[in-house]
Amino acid sequence: MGLRSATLLFAAASPPPGEPAGLSPWIYVHGVGGLIFAFGLVLCLRTREIDIRERRGRRTVLLMLAGFAGYALLQGAMQVLLPRW
Repeated sequence: MGLRSATLLFAAASPPPGEPAGLSPWIYVHGVGGLIFAFGLVLCLRTREIDIRERRGRRTVLLMLAGFAGYALLQGAMQVLLPRW
């Protein structure tokens, strides 16, 4: 694939100029990433690397979930709201 073909392929995949990408990329990134995150979290809980019976383990899980949700909300706001300003 030459440089011209790659440029045309990239241009076909992007939204028209002036229009934001919408939520499709955000849903894909956080959907797939969320599944991988959930898999890792379940693995940690099943092997008792994070013990939720202890206060420290519960706090760790809550911080991980809050971090994932906070990052998803921040990226969603920047991707959807900021281009419309």
